[in-house]
Amino acid sequence: MSISHCEDNDSDRISNLPDELLHHVMSYLTAQEAVRTCVLSRRWQNVWSSMMFLHANAAKSSSITSFKKFLDNVLLYRNPVPLKGLWVSAACDNSDDSLDYSDIHRWVHHVLRSNAREVGIFVRCGSKLLSIDGYPFAFTSVHLSKLVLFKFTVNDCFAKKLSSGCPVLKDLVLISCGIDVTMFSSTTLKSFVIHNAEDIEHLPKQIEYLVIEMPNLVTLHIEEIPRRNIHLVDLSSVKEATIYFFEHSFRNSAVDCNILSALSNATSLKLICDSVYDELGAEEYEKFPTAAAAIDPPCKEAARTFHCEKLTEIEIVYPQGDKRVHIILLDSMSLIEQVLPATGMTTSINEENAPDRISRLPDGLLRFVMLYLTAQEAVQTCVLSRRWQNVWSSTKWLKADAAKFSSMKSFKKFVDNLLLYRRPVPLDALFILATCNHSDDSLDYSDIHSWIRHALRSNAWALGIMEHCGTNLLSIDGYPFPFTSVYLSILHLCHFIIDDSFVKKLSSCCPVLEDLELKNCAIIVTMFSSTTLKNLLINSTETTEHFPPKFEHLMIDMPNLVTLHLDEIPNRNIQLVDVSSVKRATFYFFELSFQNSAVDCNIIPALSNVTSLELVSPTAYEDVVPNVLIRSFPRCKTFSNLKYLKLGEWFLRDGCYPLLFLLRRSPNIEKLHLQLNKYGSDDYEDYPDAAAAIDPTCREIEEMFNCVKLRKITIFYPQGDERVHIIVRILIANISPLPAIKIKPTPVVWILVAEA
Repeated sequence: MSISHCEDNDSDRISNLPDELLHHVMSYLTAQEAVRTCVLSRRWQNVWSSMMFLHANAAKSSSITSFKKFLDNVLLYRNPVPLKGLWVSAACDNSDDSLDYSDIHRWVHHVLRSNAREVGIFVRCGSKLLSIDGYPFAFTSVHLSKLVLFKFTVNDCFAKKLSSGCPVLKDLVLISCGIDVTMFSSTTLKSFVIHNAEDIEHLPKQIEYLVIEMPNLVTLHIEEIPRRNIHLVDLSSVKEATIYFFEHSFRNSAVDCNILSALSNATSLKLICDSVYDELGAEEYEKFPTAAAAIDPPCKEAARTFHCEKLTEIEIVYPQGDKRVHIILLDSMSLIEQVLPATGMTTSINEENAPDRISRLPDGLLRFVMLYLTAQEAVQTCVLSRRWQNVWSSTKWLKADAAKFSSMKSFKKFVDNLLLYRRPVPLDALFILATCNHSDDSLDYSDIHSWIRHALRSNAWALGIMEHCGTNLLSIDGYPFPFTSVYLSILHLCHFIIDDSFVKKLSSCCPVLEDLELKNCAIIVTMFSSTTLKNLLINSTETTEHFPPKFEHLMIDMPNLVTLHLDEIPNRNIQLVDVSSVKRATFYFFELSFQNSAVDCNIIPALSNVTSLELVSPTAYEDVVPNVLIRSFPRCKTFSNLKYLKLGEWFLRDGCYPLLFLLRRSPNIEKLHLQLNKYGSDDYEDYPDAAAAIDPTCREIEEMFNCVKLRKITIFYPQGDERVHIIVRILIANISPLPAIKIKPTPVVWILVAEA
């Protein structure tokens, strides 16, 4: 499609049309065509997501697999507005790439939860019929008024559940279905159509009565139901009736039929029989010499003529050359009044008497129990009892873990079904753990996008892609920005590409976002700005190929931030702008944390109001990190609120000068943790000047200072590290009164201490 160069200057008349008119236009389109209207103009961009009728046709897709994915996405991406109708059309063979009832079941289940009033399923899967056996009954809705099914197996159980599960169903159409029913009963149906029951291989095993009892029925159409003796019960309200008979319509000539008598109030009546004479032409007529005689009046005693004063037209449709048309006469027919008593279906006498103590638990308690389960485990509770059968579909916390599945493909299928089968109730939280050791398939953003959109459309306030496996990072490029919600307050992302555009849109599209965690992400950002965030955690990717190409400043401007955790962000010189409200801060530095020793860093001065501070660096003998941090000391104010301090290797620099400086400016500190990470007894000899580098003689000794509230100092060091003795001596020489000093040897590198 070409775009006029005057597009921005011309008025957009389409944008002035009301939504109702746009939706009416879309009602004439397939779902695929409706979705494509998003490119017409800004006004049309999201109109399709609120349309009331969906007509999905697999012929418009390149394959059945792509069609299934398309319809899944359409239903997940829709705005949370009621859906009036879903019509699905598809034709496929019996290969692996075909539709089965598992696909149809989740679509039907989802749209009925969206209050759909009309559902039509036109799916041909080779010669087989669709069966609901093994699935929960999907056609249950207090809104469904019209149902059209094609090539389904319909039995007594189906008919009974449909009658009880759809209390306002008015129109039922069964086309080319396998009719294995002995009774259709409904007090709500107004129109009932059975058209062209399935071929001989799907016939019922034996001939039985088919009782139809529908006291409010207005239109009845029955066509070729094999091996069923039809008996109509209480159809006095029927005004239009069409009955097609053929050779398998009755068991034998002695069958007692009440069709005519039951339709005595009809205003329109069609009775059509598939006779051997139906299609006799002039050439074939001679093969049946008694055909005319069979209908000639002399063959039966003539009755008296009768009046049809209001009869204005008679239409006779006949094959070309059929001589019978000339001898057809009207005759009267007496109606036989006979009614077959209705029959019902029995249930087990013990079914209702069995005690079910779980059913007595309130919904709130059942959902609370499910908070501790994964989504898979929550769904499996449906087998515990009737009370639990659908509880999972209303749970507001969903945690889907791919590790519970045999393949990533089955995991993706499960999450699609999970979201489509949920009741249309608000969703509080969705967490995805996509770590899987199977190599058959990986999870990419095209799969996750629809889940995110659906969760946020369901008002989720917590969303997390907690874990993700795969060599490629997840990128939203090419997709509409998904994280748009006035409810989202917690967002955790793993293995994503985060750039300035992402951060800017996130800030504007999530006005109440308070908690942001970016784990193993590629941080290609120069500015984090937010007035709502209270917690920010960034843990950069460890894959060097995803590092930013060059050093740049990373500005963090968050005036309401309370907790800040930055872990090894490569090629970024961190600058804190307004973080005066931060109470807990953690920084992990490494060789790519700063461009060089001359970088102007304000991390420590900007955190003067913190109560808990962790500054961890892997080594004291690499110049950049210690030099950059120490150069910022002259701008530091008193840390009057600081109560917990943890320092890594860098505090050893220049006779523990960083440690002593921070202690002097922290009059209310209560706990101090020091972490030695690298040099154990095996490699200590490689650094003969390590002890000398922290000896007090390397720097002028200052006067002792008071740390009245400091109660405990804990030093973690690798086994055999001789520096610990020098550190203790420095502390004794400078701190008064001396607190308890606890020394813990550990072989583990980078231990995080959670005592604060």
